[in-house]
Amino acid sequence: MAKEDEPFSLEVALRSFRSGPAVLRLYRNRQYMGGKEIELKEGLTRFEIRERLQESGFYEYEVLVEALGDGSFSNNRGYAFTEVRGEPRILLLEGKPQEAQSLTRALEGGGFNVHLEGPAGLPASLGEFQNYDSIVLSNISALTMTDAQMEMIRVFVRDLGGGLAMIGGEESFGLGGYYRTPVEEALPVDMDVRRKKNLPSLALVLCIDKSGSMADYAPGARKVSLAKEAAILTLELLADWDEIGVIAFDAAPKWVVRLQKCENRGAIISDIRTIRAGGGTAIYPALAEAYKALKDTQAILKHTIVMTDGMSLPGDFEGIAARMNEEVITLSAVGIGPDAHTDFLQNLARMGGGRFYWGSDVSFIPRIFTKDALIASRALLVEEEFQPRILRWAEMVKGIDWERAPSLLGYVDTSPKKRAEVIMTTHTDDPLLARFRYGLGKSLAFTSDAKGRWAKHWLNWPGFRPFWAQTLRWLLRSRAPGNLSTTVRLDSGKGKVVVDAVTPEGEFQNFLELSVRVVKPDFSAETLPLTQVAPGRYEAEFAALSSGTYMTNITGPESQLLDSAGASLGYPPEYKDVEPNTYLLERLASITGGSVISDLTGIFEHKKERPSAYLEIWMPLVISALILLFLDIITRRLVMPEALLKLREKRVRQTVVERSTQVMTRLKRRKEALGLKERPVAEAPSPTPTETKEILEKIPKAAVSEEKKEEPAEGKEEPSAPRTYTGRLLEAKRKARKERRL
Repeated sequence: MAKEDEPFSLEVALRSFRSGPAVLRLYRNRQYMGGKEIELKEGLTRFEIRERLQESGFYEYEVLVEALGDGSFSNNRGYAFTEVRGEPRILLLEGKPQEAQSLTRALEGGGFNVHLEGPAGLPASLGEFQNYDSIVLSNISALTMTDAQMEMIRVFVRDLGGGLAMIGGEESFGLGGYYRTPVEEALPVDMDVRRKKNLPSLALVLCIDKSGSMADYAPGARKVSLAKEAAILTLELLADWDEIGVIAFDAAPKWVVRLQKCENRGAIISDIRTIRAGGGTAIYPALAEAYKALKDTQAILKHTIVMTDGMSLPGDFEGIAARMNEEVITLSAVGIGPDAHTDFLQNLARMGGGRFYWGSDVSFIPRIFTKDALIASRALLVEEEFQPRILRWAEMVKGIDWERAPSLLGYVDTSPKKRAEVIMTTHTDDPLLARFRYGLGKSLAFTSDAKGRWAKHWLNWPGFRPFWAQTLRWLLRSRAPGNLSTTVRLDSGKGKVVVDAVTPEGEFQNFLELSVRVVKPDFSAETLPLTQVAPGRYEAEFAALSSGTYMTNITGPESQLLDSAGASLGYPPEYKDVEPNTYLLERLASITGGSVISDLTGIFEHKKERPSAYLEIWMPLVISALILLFLDIITRRLVMPEALLKLREKRVRQTVVERSTQVMTRLKRRKEALGLKERPVAEAPSPTPTETKEILEKIPKAAVSEEKKEEPAEGKEEPSAPRTYTGRLLEAKRKARKERRL
């Protein structure tokens, strides 16, 4: 920790494994402060940088070393931070900074160091938030913040003990899109008021683009998934007597949820989750369907929200907007991403009497839907003149003449949380000023404004300055008096918090009930008990594997903040040692029978030696032998019935015949495919008459008698004998017999 306008030193320790020139560059709060050439030596080299800080705040330093021939840049960065304590610092964020001059002067007159910024002045890192004791959001829309910035605001209050205030306006609370966000969680009021009050009924139809481009991924989810989440959050805002309908459109509209009362929320949510992306984009048919449904409903307020991320097919948009105006149906348009036709959507919203929203970040979809639904419901904006009422005489309102306090002209309706303490109310008992403790920090909500729209009578009121000075003084980060000295060390993937409790007289403070809240670079936090390890010394350990800043807060038994400290890790622990672990390599080589190679030449060449190893296989062989023995015994002892054997034999023969037939068929087809023909059998020469006579004489008479028996009856044609040699002889014999008869 340093003091204002007091010089101090930054010590840079560099460990190098070779000597040579390098450049050392210094950054403070992400701004380049300069660099210088240095000479590295082998081993450890230390450098000293002198600094002087003029203002209080949190300062984060980064050192970058650039050296020629360095093959690893992951371990070339180092981080450290310090805190300069002075007068309280407040960051005042105003949607229109020129309208916050009265509030700025009032706070500066109360002894605060005020930094007035527009929406772009919101810190982008947790370290930058630590520059301030409190953050004041005055008429700042949630659509100007990223999800990470909202999460940092919550961590700043809950885990680091900072203060948060939100002041009303048309872009604050629910009207600003803060419903169900980390910022709402840190505030003492809720944005959901429709289900808690008797308000005019609202009929709302959501027309959601489900074309193919909606299947693209946004950070963390698909576009269509964020659209479904937005529809569900909008449903949660509505009361049971309100009506909701959901149309998903691509080239044609489809009713996902028909216009109905919000009573059966479970079934409606299930239907919304069925939306799937795919197809073209045609907005007009979806608007026509929404118009048909809304014109027949009996709700007092009627509204349509259409959302798309691309270009729409043409349609009679002027005509549908005119018909909606006749039925008092308002229409808002939402364009998401760079491909959205913003000019067309802006003109459509103007014709429909609604609002146009465009977001480059698709994560804004849920905030846009809830913001527009609350505006359309006319539930939150109350513009009526009223006199503030004091409900509790806290230190914020003491010493002020409230009997002569002017009236206020409007406010944003909210509802207090259970643990909130309501200090002031409106004429309808709605919260005007509420506060509560959130984690280690504090937060408050003032639902009217502090400028010329609703508080114009207050600006010249003598109580304006003391009221705001006392209100924000309660919000400041406070530390209970204690004699604690806290240090944080990061090494080998672990962090250690060491707290020394010693009185100014040098006496140890023992048996204290202390705990530490550790905030890691990814904004996750954990609370650990501090264990006493020696007289007046308390310690705790935590995992520290990610590079970045680790912040710690020491708290007592009643969660009061006693001390703060932190440390930074420039790179993960595995990059700390860049030399090879020769002992481990030699040990591995010894166990596996290998060797440590120092020369890499030819390391990937193929070696002829093949490794060999012994494998015991006696057990599988014994098991196989036992199985075969068992099968052999069964085969010998088992007698099969004769009928079964015959059936088996028949099946085997049938199988053989079928296979033979298949083989002959394939051979015949193959022969035909090759164009081969069956070779004719050569005929033997016909015998001469002399040879025929000699042959007939040699034929036995028994054969002749047999031939007689086989002679056909007269008038019947004898069957032709086969054209073989013997057949021709028989035919010649028959002819000779006929001739003798004649």
